[in-house]
Amino acid sequence: MLRRLLGAFGRRIGRAAGGESRSPPSQESAARDQAVQDSIQAQVEASRAELERASARLKLYLERAPLACVVWDMAGVVREWNPAAEQIFGYTAAEAIGANARDLIATPSGLAVVNEVRSRIRAGDRYPDGVTTENRRKDGSILLCQWHIAIVRDSGGEESVLAFGSDVTASLRAREEREALESSLRQAQKLQALGTLAAGIAHDFNNILLAISGNAKLAAQDLPADHAAQISIGEISRASARAASIVNQVLAFGRGEESTHGPVDLGSVVKEAINLTRAMAPMSVATRVRIAAGQSIVRGDASQLHQVVVNLATNALHAMQESGGALDVEVAEVELDESRAAALHVPPGRYQRLRISDTGVGMPQELLERIFEPFFTTKPQGRGVGLGLSVVHGIVQAHRGAITATSRPGEGSTFEVHLAALDAAPGEDQQQTAATPVHPGSGQRILFVDDEESLVYLMVRVLERFGYRVVGFSDAHAALEAFLAQPEQYDVVVTDLSMPGMTGAEFARQVLAARPDAPVIMTSGYVRPEDRQAAMAVGVRELLLKPNTVEDLAQALHRTLNAARAAAAQPPLG
Repeated sequence: MLRRLLGAFGRRIGRAAGGESRSPPSQESAARDQAVQDSIQAQVEASRAELERASARLKLYLERAPLACVVWDMAGVVREWNPAAEQIFGYTAAEAIGANARDLIATPSGLAVVNEVRSRIRAGDRYPDGVTTENRRKDGSILLCQWHIAIVRDSGGEESVLAFGSDVTASLRAREEREALESSLRQAQKLQALGTLAAGIAHDFNNILLAISGNAKLAAQDLPADHAAQISIGEISRASARAASIVNQVLAFGRGEESTHGPVDLGSVVKEAINLTRAMAPMSVATRVRIAAGQSIVRGDASQLHQVVVNLATNALHAMQESGGALDVEVAEVELDESRAAALHVPPGRYQRLRISDTGVGMPQELLERIFEPFFTTKPQGRGVGLGLSVVHGIVQAHRGAITATSRPGEGSTFEVHLAALDAAPGEDQQQTAATPVHPGSGQRILFVDDEESLVYLMVRVLERFGYRVVGFSDAHAALEAFLAQPEQYDVVVTDLSMPGMTGAEFARQVLAARPDAPVIMTSGYVRPEDRQAAMAVGVRELLLKPNTVEDLAQALHRTLNAARAAAAQPPLG
């Protein structure tokens, strides 16, 4: 603009000079010309001064700006590089200007983003606002920058890229950490909800299991020992015991409790679990089990490891539900060197490796990376809640082992579990101990109260076979009325903890208010620490967990009656 103004002024002066040769200007005309010349000169000086002030302000803005200002031409050569760019990227302006921006700060992924943005801008798209790319500092470290990019043209029509950038590495990492914490909180809330749900259903579910296992025991007693049905009854008993164990594991998972570990023969656990899942396998699926000779001892909880095998095998069967295939299960001892152990995040040494493979539908990588997340499932709605593999992962972690998964779409999946191997055989804590003999009663009168009629019917028959006389109630109010009518007629009172209309604790309190020396035993399908404390505070002698109530109750009755006889034999104080 300044050159144009000066050029126009020169041409005007020239025309004025040319006119003098034809006709000398008058004194008045010369004065006007001088005034015009002075005005133009003043405008030029004012424009130059304003341009210099604007340039100084712009230079100050760029020097003080916290944003990196970088200009590079279409060949990528840097033309401008402000102090913020020096601070962020580590290159001085002398080092940067004239160098190629790609060589200075670009990474392959960041360059791809910049090229895409530049193509969009040149195609006439709106300038993208806040493009985040990966960049590189002079020392080679990687950072994340947010760029505001535009295309500018100089007076000659040449294009350059003008980019303002800021280092957002810390803020993005902080946001990722915050999102991870929020995700962990959501998962914790889900697990808390799971624990609450499990606690809510445990009582009723364990009542059902007690009815199944108790009636199975009665049926086994009613039949000859060599009866063909004894095998089926034994399977029913084992399945109900395993179901009870699984309920307790879900409760422990929801509450984050730890289990007691001891030596376990992993091969035996696998055989038992696979025998259970074979019944669920479609006819089109072949199951192959290979367990290395000798013992495969690990330290752990047999019920939890059984659950690991069942869950993994069941998932494999679901993956082959439509097309069939083969389920391969293998247990073998392996030696993990330092590199392999480091990859699995376990110490090097001897391990028992459980490998479960299928030839099912498989999974893409993006799903494989999430399969151990709670409530994540690849199954159709209604076919799963996404807890199986998260429970498996939690159990393996609690056993200080490692679990890995590999899969490809259409090629099936393989899960490997590594557990530290032990030299010793299972000890007495793991061996199935002989059943403690049940001491029979001698006609003592028992008041039994439970809101489940099927359990009342079952326990009356069981306890009568043990030699007791039993009066059963499914209504707590009716039971309390019967007790208050003849409180001395009952040797022991057995009540459920959770009953509609009256809790077991309230029932026990009223029983003991009427007869303080009455022995009271309480049963429940789910017992929290506060429940146990409240029961003991009321005066309950023992609190038994269903569904192990049949034998446990017989033993508890024997202990309670012995204690009552001993107390009665004591001479009065004073």
